[in-house]
Parts: sequence; C-alpha cells; structure tokens
Amino acid sequence: MALFIREMKTEDHDTVAWIYQMDQAQFPWVAKPALTDFDRDSTGEYILVAELDGQVVGFASLYRLMNFIHLLFVDPNCRKQGVGHALIEGMRQQASGLITLKCVMANTEA
Repeated sequence: MALFIREMKTEDHDTVAWIYQMDQAQFPWVAKPALTDFDRDSTGEYILVAELDGQVVGFASLYRLMNFIHLLFVDPNCRKQGVGHALIEGMRQQASGLITLKCVMANTEA
C-alpha cells in the first residue's frame, strides 16, 4: 500500500468532486449534493490529494489567509488507512503557521 500526498492536478478534478459529493450526501443540511459543489466550495483554496496505490482517494483544501483546512474528505472505501492524517500532515507543510480545522458533524471514526 503506497500512500502519496501531492498537489491536485486538473485530471484529478472529477474524482475529487465525486468524493466530495458522496460525503455531502451524509450531511442533513445538503438537500441535493452535486458534482459542481466542489468547485463552488473550494474556490481560491490550495488543494492536496491523497493517492493510494495510484488512485486518488481523498483531498484537503486550505484557505491560506487563515491557515484553515476548509475541506477534508476521504473516499468511504479507503477510510481507516491513514489518508486523513497524511493530508493534514501535508497541509502543515503548506501553512504559514498553526492550522485549524473544524468538524461539522460528530466523527468518532476519524
């Protein structure tokens, strides 16, 4: 199992948008999650992706002005493999200071 963190490339877009849409379906306040939500919600943010054995399985976005991890999502099929932790560590290297992040729902698995 090879886990690699890198900047998002154009060709990653559809996979990242799909991961975001799938996870948003779990949020009771998101009535109709759509692939276009990712573009709207990550505009202007720095994005890292996680590759597991060559496949994009998660991403994180950083609002650099505040060192705030705005989005952090992992493919449901690839959880509990250190992907989220690796993304946070990758963002620590990109931030200019301490980073923050918030959970919008209880997430005991993470």
